[in-house]
Amino acid sequence: MERTTLRPFMAITYPFATGHAITDGKAAIIRPMFNNVAMWPAGSMFSNAKDLSRWVIAFMNEGRLEGKQVLSTSLVNKMVQHHVPVPGETDSYYAYGLTVFKYQDLEFVGHGGFSRGYGSMIQMAPSRKFAVIVLTNKSGEAMRKSLNKATELALGLKDDESQKPSPVAPLTDSEMNEYAGTYSHAPQTWEVSVKDGKLFVKYDGKEYALDEKRRSKVYFRRSKRERAGLRTW
Repeated sequence: MERTTLRPFMAITYPFATGHAITDGKAAIIRPMFNNVAMWPAGSMFSNAKDLSRWVIAFMNEGRLEGKQVLSTSLVNKMVQHHVPVPGETDSYYAYGLTVFKYQDLEFVGHGGFSRGYGSMIQMAPSRKFAVIVLTNKSGEAMRKSLNKATELALGLKDDESQKPSPVAPLTDSEMNEYAGTYSHAPQTWEVSVKDGKLFVKYDGKEYALDEKRRSKVYFRRSKRERAGLRTW
């Protein structure tokens, strides 16, 4: 990996994609470049498709790349072990820095990254030696529809979007109070509160009611594969 670094000042000396956000319906460059040191332990790595492809190839071939053992086989095996079940899902687990989940009886391994101005997603099917890498220079964007379509075409999978959502049971007062609080994923903060028997979320200075219909749409409008991928943020 020749041009992969954790140092912003190193990254910008190479051909560099400037981060953008959508403001008033138009793409705008984020200035200054987002660089919050509080987020560094969560990743904050600068890379490119070529470098990440080399890592993915090595990962899916038990650590071997171009005839050399660049990663130990034991390391690769440990990274995909099912360490913690993903709440609310079946056959989905947190591994070491990765999420492992099954979709139509095929095991996928993935990880996504999102920050101001950028989005990324790596999704692999190791048993089929197949992977998709998505890199974008737009806040929170991972081109999920394109990623899913590429996966379906290459592996012969059918989308599960046609599945009807299960009914969502209303939350009790005690359950709503459990959700109330402040949630932070720097630099973003969400405030969840209970008012008149309803849940509200406050984000970026605006408050939104979370009714049963809204909660079910947010969750079920995504396929199982997408929902599992959401846990990799």
